[in-house]
Amino acid sequence: MTNEANDHLWNFNLSHAGEVLQYTEYPENGGHYDWHIDCGHNMQAQRKISITVQLNDDYDGGE
Repeated sequence: MTNEANDHLWNFNLSHAGEVLQYTEYPENGGHYDWHIDCGHNMQAQRKISITVQLNDDYDGGE
């Protein structure tokens, strides 16, 4: 999914993204990341793409 989206939308060179895939699953009763920056101390550690997939049922809020 990530490669297909990149090919159609941004065409970033992901061969040197400097980071492996990160997967996070939040518990039913909440969970979140606190304030953070998606890059490391050098350009090789820069995160190029972040994708969010919501698999939960209908909920109130947002658009």
